[in-house]
Amino acid sequence: MPVHVNVVPGDQAVGRIPDATVRSELSYQQAQDAKRKASDALRDGDAASAARFYGEAGDVLSAAMSAPPQAMAEEISDESALLRDLARRAIVDDTSRVAKFTDAIERGRGGSGGDER
Repeated sequence: MPVHVNVVPGDQAVGRIPDATVRSELSYQQAQDAKRKASDALRDGDAASAARFYGEAGDVLSAAMSAPPQAMAEEISDESALLRDLARRAIVDDTSRVAKFTDAIERGRGGSGGDER
């Protein structure tokens, strides 16, 4: 994902406030990466790793909830809740069922891993 930035010396950067949209998007993309790793772990039958990846992804998004842009807040909150549910399901449900559920969610979003927002 292309990102345009202005690079300034450290003394000029002091006190600047991070852009909430950029921070939220970074968190969202990190969560999508963790979700892909969880899906791979499920396909390998490794429910414990899948649950850990889903949980970490949910944590990343929960941390992003401290200051998301209003337009992204609901989606980030919903995605975080979904990831926490998937972490629980990875442990208590059949791994192939959870993998299929995850794949169905991604197909419903266009399979782009977050680019359809």
